[in-house]
Amino acid sequence: MDQLTQMEFLQVRELLSTEALAVKKCKLYANDAGDEQLRNIFREAAQVHERNLDALLNQVRNHQGKPAREQQAREQPAAPAERVSEQH
Repeated sequence: MDQLTQMEFLQVRELLSTEALAVKKCKLYANDAGDEQLRNIFREAAQVHERNLDALLNQVRNHQGKPAREQQAREQPAAPAERVSEQH
């Protein structure tokens, strides 16, 4: 998998910010709601946005780790034993 482009990175960052704001607002609305049914709706919405935020963060972490390891493997020189056997 390739590295994210600058535009893709900015879009993911915007999605993370949007989900974090949605969590904050839903929790605030749940605390301010007078009706119990409305409080539950906002609490459930906050949980949905928290799951979305967690999923996005996990995707970013997984994406960042894979290319870095693949790149390191390509850039690492062969081990000394391998070099010796290649020379013979």
